[in-house]
This record gives sequence, structure tokens and C-alpha cells, in this order.
Amino acid sequence: MDGRIRVNDKTQLTIVIPQDDPGIVDREGIVQFVDMDTFQLNTSISVQDSLTHTQMTGMDVTVAISVDKNAVLNLIIDEANGDFLKVKGAANLDGGIDPSGKVTLTGIYELEEGTYNFSFNQLRREFQIRRGSTISWTGDPYTADVDVTAVYKANTAPLESCAKSDRRCGSERHQYL
Repeated sequence: MDGRIRVNDKTQLTIVIPQDDPGIVDREGIVQFVDMDTFQLNTSISVQDSLTHTQMTGMDVTVAISVDKNAVLNLIIDEANGDFLKVKGAANLDGGIDPSGKVTLTGIYELEEGTYNFSFNQLRREFQIRRGSTISWTGDPYTADVDVTAVYKANTAPLESCAKSDRRCGSERHQYL
């Protein structure tokens, strides 16, 4: 089965990246107390990751995905801390599901603009993403090559001993991510 998906300019898509290690707030429900008199042990436990494998087997599905440069993608990297990426850009991607149920994604997402909001303890910074940054997939949807240049501008007091040619001196200091 072949198909096409077009993400239009007014789309706002939010994806939450699952965390391997739950934070303190997210630990509720990890330890559960059970009544052993009514407890039934399952002999097999299967963990499924819906982004890399699906229960739909026996079919060969290919989907061409095009993303309009004005569509907004919000990628929540760490929900507990508030780290997230908000970007706009154009992409031509190919997604698929092979007969075994394995999900794949290939292609390049070229960023036009965006921000990366970074949080560490009480420190919060918003980095501006430079045009031309890319996110590339070569198979596994969770394994992307992220080539992003982001700038944080901070207003600081000028240092008297700085040379005028040093771009780190003056009223603005640039930090590159």
C-alpha cells in the first residue's frame, strides 16, 4: 500500500518524547501494592513501542510525507523540566511499515526558524534556532541526526579589558548550542 500525507501550513503538531528514567513527579504508579490472594501472574510480558513497531503485520506500507514550511512542530524533550523545541521548516520524508511490523522514517527536515527552550533547575533559557539547521532520519524514528545551530543572546555589562574585535565582549554575548 502506498500513500501520501501533506502537513499543511496551519498545522500545529506536538510530540512528547518518552523518557527512559521517570522523574520524581512521574514516579506515581511505579510501585503498586497487590493482594497476593487475588494476584494472577502473567507468564509473558510484551513491551511495544508504537513508534518503532506495530501490531499491524503482513502488509508493506509506504507513505510519502511532505511538510509545509509554515507548519509548527513542538517536540517536548523533557516534559518534567519543560525542555522543548518549537520549529517551522520544510520536509520530504518517507515513512513505512514493513511486513514484520517494523516502522521506519527517512528524510530531511530543514528548519526555517524556531526556538529551543532549555531548563536546568531554576535556570531557563530560550535559544533561537538558525535557518538551515536540519533533522535527518535514516530508519529508526527515534534515531535522528540533529544538526542544529541555536543562539542565546544575553545582555551583559561590557568588560573594560576586552579588545573591540572580540565578539564575546560588548553589550551582547553570544552562546552557541
